[in-house]
Amino acid sequence: PTSREVEHPGDLALERRISGLVRWNAAVMVSDGNRRAPGVGGHIGTFASVCDILECGYNHFFRGKNAGGGFGDQIYVQGHSAPGAYARAYLEGRLSLEKIMNFRQEVNGKGLSSYPHPRLMPDFWENPTVSMGLGPLTAVYQARFFRYLHLRGLADTSRSRVWCFIGDA
Repeated sequence: PTSREVEHPGDLALERRISGLVRWNAAVMVSDGNRRAPGVGGHIGTFASVCDILECGYNHFFRGKNAGGGFGDQIYVQGHSAPGAYARAYLEGRLSLEKIMNFRQEVNGKGLSSYPHPRLMPDFWENPTVSMGLGPLTAVYQARFFRYLHLRGLADTSRSRVWCFIGDA
């Protein structure tokens, strides 16, 4: 019963406000990109459907590389939700307005890749996830590799997790 559910660990009102800002910035980024360069595209609906789930993960569950052992967690997101990751990074000060204004315009390093790809944006993305089935398959193999490292005593990955958010609908 709901009376036995654990209380939300954070400030729910503040987290809803942050989700709203991220969702709004992502929508404006895609809309503006399409206005300035017809055909740019963007899949804002994909991000809108997972925004709150990802924000909850960022705020309470996902652990970065400095979380011990140098591994942390690995997060695989549906590539079409990239505008949300960019919008959040902008609010955090990790991406400039110039980059945001050039969504899907990867010209001379001044824009943003349309999807998660570490070759195109090595300082931002760790895992490519857009190619047909690549995200889920790679996530499964990453989890198995973490287990392999741990069971062989090669690295303590016992606290590392693999999170995979897939699908467009």
